[in-house]
Amino acid sequence: MFDVVYELLVSLTQTLFELFEYSFEHLIEYIFHTNHHQSEIIMINMSFFLALLGLYGLWRGLFRLKRNLAIIWWKQKKSIVYYWRTLTTMQKIKQVSIYTFGFISTLFLLFL
Repeated sequence: MFDVVYELLVSLTQTLFELFEYSFEHLIEYIFHTNHHQSEIIMINMSFFLALLGLYGLWRGLFRLKRNLAIIWWKQKKSIVYYWRTLTTMQKIKQVSIYTFGFISTLFLLFL
């Protein structure tokens, strides 16, 4: 069922894109008095430009995401270090024991 819906959405998206491209191509031919080959060249160049613009936006977005994740990681690390420093020695031993036991139990259940 999912594959049928997916194929339908892909076909619909492709059809809408082709309709937009065809309409825009005829609009270019009408406005600029070009032939079919020239309007196709214009459409290819515009598509290439829009793809480059999208890649540039993705590139900037990834750098922004990287910076935000680094800030979040640094804040979380400071919080954990502060929490660890406030624990007593006995609480630290309990914490390490509990996490070690949980890790070994998880490995045991996974590879049993």
